[in-house]
Amino acid sequence: MGFGTFRAMKRNARKGRNPSTGESLNIPSSTVPKFTPCGAFKEKLSKR
Repeated sequence: MGFGTFRAMKRNARKGRNPSTGESLNIPSSTVPKFTPCGAFKEKLSKR
C-alpha cells in the first residue's frame, strides 16, 4: 500500500494581525510542504 506524496507549494504573501496587540503585519511568502494521500491510504482511513 502506498502512503502518498509530499510536494513543495508556494504560499503567497498576505496580511495578518498580532492577536495580542491587534497590530497589522505583513506575512512574507514562503514554501511549505503539502501532503496528498494516495487512494488506497484514504480508503484504509475511511474504513475506521
